[in-house]
Amino acid sequence: MIINTNLGSAAIVQTELATKETTNEEGELELSTPPVMKPQFKRIFVCYKRVKDRLLSGYRLFFGLDGCHLKSPYKGILLSAVRLDANMQFYLIAYAIVEAENNDSWKCFIQHLTEQIGEHAPASHAWCIMSDRQKEFGTSDLKNMFWATTETGNIAHFQHIMDQIKEFNKDVYKWLSDIDPKHWSMSCFDSNAKVEHSKNNHVESFNDWIEEVQFKPPIEFLEGIRIQNTNMMYLRKVTAEIWEEKLTPKVHLKAHKIMRKARYAQIRGIPCIHAVSCVIHARANIYDYVSDYFTTENWRKAYEGGIHQILDESMWIKDDTE
Repeated sequence: MIINTNLGSAAIVQTELATKETTNEEGELELSTPPVMKPQFKRIFVCYKRVKDRLLSGYRLFFGLDGCHLKSPYKGILLSAVRLDANMQFYLIAYAIVEAENNDSWKCFIQHLTEQIGEHAPASHAWCIMSDRQKEFGTSDLKNMFWATTETGNIAHFQHIMDQIKEFNKDVYKWLSDIDPKHWSMSCFDSNAKVEHSKNNHVESFNDWIEEVQFKPPIEFLEGIRIQNTNMMYLRKVTAEIWEEKLTPKVHLKAHKIMRKARYAQIRGIPCIHAVSCVIHARANIYDYVSDYFTTENWRKAYEGGIHQILDESMWIKDDTE
């Protein structure tokens, strides 16, 4: 029904053959004799068209991937792709219910995701994807040094901390050195991404946001996400329409704080205090030097349109095939 009510959306169901079970006279489940194979639900991938259509409406080519356990009797894992909107709030791109979090389920999810949004990335820039890769570090000192390497925007400072890690633990140093720092240190991030995050917190926020529906069976769970997402989009749409500043609320506040605290201009897309001084000296408007990704105009574009209501299950077309 997702496809029928939201034309152009993707709702891809994957099944597998399983032996049909029957109930005996004692009410106990047993395998049918002779064995009869029937399709059994395995996975479902969902991506709404109105989300795909808004991917390049001022949005950064950046999103995070994560998985979380579902808590209904049916178990399973929810895989999700979540990005940040112009106001630095999470924005759901696509999600899937799968049987387990493993290489096969992630490969399937990424394949479907690429088919849906791959064409929305400009040829000059690739998507910037964030996922949890950090290992468990043995001591708090080592852990602090690791996070310092991820958050610094200065390459020389990054190398200085890496030298400290090498003296502290050569094994950890080798493990980190084998991963190109452009994948995990802000000092080497692609400046086109305009990302100031080294952690997947926005995806964790989404996982917390769906906690109330995690206990529901698959169909009710999917409908619960749709309803919550639709309501959230409407509220943000209304908020964006009445906001009168050029920059979104959170970036507007950050731009004011920037005058008191330095930022990394090229990486984050917001001028540092030194650039601000030059702008003020030239009697220009600092808002004109903030990346267009963070403007209210682009924020509003992200919430244009909406996800359409899905018919009640009683109105679904019946499929009598076994």
